[in-house]
Amino acid sequence: MAQELLASNGIDSIILNKQDSVFLVGDIEVLVRHELLIRAKHLLKDFEV
Repeated sequence: MAQELLASNGIDSIILNKQDSVFLVGDIEVLVRHELLIRAKHLLKDFEV
């Protein structure tokens, strides 16, 4: 979902899933190019899973 939002605004991203497959604890990171970071943060600020 977050990746689709970024893509629709011209920002390529990679999803890095760091969750444990058994207990489902951990983080999921969204990686973007450094020069697009502020724009991506602004777009995702109000994004809820």
